[in-house]
Order: sequence, then C-alpha cells, then structure tokens
Amino acid sequence: LQDKRVVFANQAMAEIIGYTVEEMLAMSSQQVQVLVHPEDRTLVWGRHRDRLKGKELPERYEFRGIRKDGTICWLEIHARRIEYQGKPAVQVAYLDITERKQAEEALQKARDELEIRVEQRTADLARANVQLRSLASELPLAEERLRRRIADNVHDHVGQNLAISKIKIESLRESATSPELAEDLEEIRDLISQTIKSTRSLTFELSPPVLYELGFEAAVEWLVRQTRQQYGLSTEFKGDGQTKPLDNNVR
Repeated sequence: LQDKRVVFANQAMAEIIGYTVEEMLAMSSQQVQVLVHPEDRTLVWGRHRDRLKGKELPERYEFRGIRKDGTICWLEIHARRIEYQGKPAVQVAYLDITERKQAEEALQKARDELEIRVEQRTADLARANVQLRSLASELPLAEERLRRRIADNVHDHVGQNLAISKIKIESLRESATSPELAEDLEEIRDLISQTIKSTRSLTFELSPPVLYELGFEAAVEWLVRQTRQQYGLSTEFKGDGQTKPLDNNVR
C-alpha cells in the first residue's frame, strides 16, 4: 500500500476479498479505504498513516474487511514499512481468520448463555432456599398452633365433660340405695378424678396455658417450679414484675 492505493497484490489476497488482482490495482484510494469495515477504519488507516511516518507500531493486529459481495470477513494483518520505488510504503500480508472468529464468537455466545442459565439457576436456588427457610420457620409455629388447639379441645371438651361426669357420679353415690352401689360409684368417681388429673397434665405438656393466660414471667416461674419438682434441681426465680407482652408467634 502506497498513498492508500494498492501498488502490488497477489492472487491469494485477491481471493480473500473477492476481487481480481487487476481490480485491486485499479482501485482509487477511496475505494481501498472502504474495503475496511466502517467501525475499524479509524484503527486501520490511523496505523497505516503512523507507520508511513516511521512510528513504532505492532506489526500484527486484527480487523474486519468487506468483500466484494458485501460480506464481512475477519483478517489478521502483518504490516511493516518499506521503500517501494523510492517512496515509503507499507507491505502487508493478510490471513483470513473468519472461521476462527466465528468459532470464538459462537463459543463466547455459548459461555454467555451458560452464565445466564447459571445465574438463573442460582437465583432459583436462592429463592427455593428462602422458601425452605420460611417453611422451616413456619413448621414449629404450625406445630405449636396445632398443640394449642388440641390442648384447648382437651381442656374445653374432655376436661369439662369429665368434671360434669364426676359431679353426677358423686350425686348418684350420695343417693345410692345400697352400700355396694355406693362403693362402685365411688370407684368410678376416683377413676374419673385420676383421668381429670391426667388430662390436665396432658394439656400442660401439649401447651402450657399459663403462658397465654398469665404471661411470660408467670410462665417462666411455673417452668422453674416444674424443673425443681421433676429433676430435684435447686432453682430460683426473680422477676421484676413488669408486663412483658409477646407476639403469639413468639409464644
């Protein structure tokens, strides 16, 4: 290249861009310039100008060219400054790297798509993890609510029915016409009393009502007494007497 015109070309170069050697040699400087992709012209012709001025530049670089049929090709250029017919010129050798570039672009596209899928999968896993943590935190609350309902039902229905039954049995025992019947009714009354005691104990084990009815401080005091009675531990409770409201979920 000399004065932005092709002054020498071989058949290999002509085949790369789709022109004949004669067509290339006949090109004006404007026609030669448009052989370079518009986005790469500043780079290519800027380096060509600086190289002619004798500046040190990389001999090898890549750019996009435009073939005669309008398709884009990728070229690897090897350029150096020479003297041609007594004037400075740039000797260039071109290598068609279009297929390599297309493969690189396809690989990069695949990597980008994979990154997107990985990010999406990571986001999905993060959302699932949040949901699992939410479910995990809800399970104890749901279990406690269920225990509370069962305890309430045992207390409100079973406990009350047993208490009424005990009263009626006691009334029947007092009006019994024979000692044998009175003794049998007394035995039934005692069994009902034991069942009431067991029911009350079960209610406390399922969900101690003291926390709901009397509050946090009273519940802790009750727990201290239970621990002392069950395990023989020396325990002491000191409260400040202040109200300590708790959300139902915390309870």
